[in-house]
Amino acid sequence: MRDDAGMQPAPEENKALRRKNGTRITVTIPPDQYQEILQLADAEQLLKANVHRLLDPRDDPAGSKCLWYYHGTEQPMSSPVEVSQLLSYVCDRLFSDAPHIRNELIVRRSVSSQSAAARRNLVEAMLTRADQPALGIDGFPPERSMYESVLRATGLHTKADSDRWQISPPQKQHPTNLWPAWQHLCNLVFKPQPEPQPLDQVFLALAAPPYGVMDGLHPVLLCAFMTVHADEVTLYREGTFLPAPGVADFELLMRRPELFAIAGSRVKGARAEVVNRLAKGFGTKPATVTVVRELFKMVRSLPEFAWRTNRLPDTTRKMRAAFDNAKSPERFLFVELPQSLERPVFSEDRSDPRQIEGFFNCLNQNLQAMNQATPQVIEAARDQLLQACGFPPGSENWQQLRETAHRLEPRTTNTVLLPFLRRLTQSQNDAVGVASVLALVANCPPRKLD
Repeated sequence: MRDDAGMQPAPEENKALRRKNGTRITVTIPPDQYQEILQLADAEQLLKANVHRLLDPRDDPAGSKCLWYYHGTEQPMSSPVEVSQLLSYVCDRLFSDAPHIRNELIVRRSVSSQSAAARRNLVEAMLTRADQPALGIDGFPPERSMYESVLRATGLHTKADSDRWQISPPQKQHPTNLWPAWQHLCNLVFKPQPEPQPLDQVFLALAAPPYGVMDGLHPVLLCAFMTVHADEVTLYREGTFLPAPGVADFELLMRRPELFAIAGSRVKGARAEVVNRLAKGFGTKPATVTVVRELFKMVRSLPEFAWRTNRLPDTTRKMRAAFDNAKSPERFLFVELPQSLERPVFSEDRSDPRQIEGFFNCLNQNLQAMNQATPQVIEAARDQLLQACGFPPGSENWQQLRETAHRLEPRTTNTVLLPFLRRLTQSQNDAVGVASVLALVANCPPRKLD
């Protein structure tokens, strides 16, 4: 290793490079960067030396003769071992609810590149092979040791009654003491009013006293939590809802948790009643995300006119705005949608049959108003056309207009009138035929009329 100024590092450095890589590598370092590297190395060595002296309460020159206090009381210290014991005692008291997980690869603030790759493989196995023993990990790669200490030893991965394996919540009384951190994560995610929580803030709360969950564990704990509460928790990336987070999402999450947010809503009480009733109507799984997706699919199938017109009741327009502005399935279904219908929001409390029935009656009425918006405007346009042609309004008079067109078409040479008469004679006497004629007159599909 040689810099631009021709400086040669110590021989020991070159020997280390040869032992590691097998060959000698020459790297060119600009002089200013070389000096900066030396200064950082010197500062690190000085810091380590001073910290070592501070932890030694003996007199100079061996130690720093520092006095140690805890809760305002001086602690008699005579050796570095006693200082270390005091610090361990303080940390045990400060992080009393910390999980007891013994794995030096992942229980770290910053994992190595090799450990990060193993953690990524572990998360992929959790997402794709949770029903297999040992998550289907063959042999004993690094992710196997992570699995044994983080998932198997804590009881997060257990065998179900059907002999299939599954991700489960930790037990309350368990030697690894993961339950307190798990419950704290539940409290952070399951707010009374469902709101997406920034994931980096959630991780900071897990790392803070008294839980002290190391950064390396955060993605694995989150993946297990989202698997257990799959029907109650949703993940967002830069404000965009992720219906089915995959390995690629978790890879980015491990590097950039600040890009993500998590939201949750307990499906019980009144909320469970709403979800179950919608699921029964749609014939789908009784889960918040599933029923909201089906509800959106149904409403989005309405004609474009229903989404643009102002010829709707005020409540229907507010409901439409709730669909347009929805970002969180939980908050939309349990808070924003009932509020738009001027109904009480749904909580985890015991359900009130009158509240549930009132909500669905109001929802159905306003969905029907949106559904009828396009047929109503087509009927109004049809009646205007009939009156302009000298016929009374009403569907019963449309056939008379068609019969008149049959008589006039053979004798008409006007290039503007002839296409209109032909469209009348060629169309059927039904809603589709009326829409076809109106599309010709208005030069746009009736569903886009306003």
